[in-house]
Amino acid sequence: MDKTIKLLSHDNRFFIDDENLGYLRTLGVYKYDVDSIKLGQILRDYEDGLYPISHALPYRFIINPDDAQTLQEYERYCRLSRNQIGIEDRSPEAFLSLKKEVLANGYDLSRGAIVIDQFNIIVEGQHRCCILLDEYGANYRVNVVRIWRFVKNPRTLWRLWRHGMGRRG
Repeated sequence: MDKTIKLLSHDNRFFIDDENLGYLRTLGVYKYDVDSIKLGQILRDYEDGLYPISHALPYRFIINPDDAQTLQEYERYCRLSRNQIGIEDRSPEAFLSLKKEVLANGYDLSRGAIVIDQFNIIVEGQHRCCILLDEYGANYRVNVVRIWRFVKNPRTLWRLWRHGMGRRG
């Protein structure tokens, strides 16, 4: 597995920062590839189920940044310790700035990859996904780094089984 992470870190087709490589190391990644997927097929794993990325709070915020309730929810989300990977600013302003950058320069794997697993669950790049989904819609295809990992969380395994996703990979 560490061999796979080392390969990920040296693959010139995309960029994943050191903090997220460290996170991927904890997931038991044993294989990866560059793939293409429709944004509408990307899932988010929440405590109560698997949902399309359009249900994610960053998406709800980016489509309506002036809604006071959604803004407060998003500010709380930014402060959660699990969202403090790396040194990037986590704030509504930073997200809106990222949106401007992505729309001006396009999404590029070499500047920050969207990473999904073998079940299409987002692992890294949720905010970029939400920006692209808002701008281009669910049928828009994006290049991603697809990882294969050992899913250890019983809750996730149960949801995958319920959705008929079984074992992929």
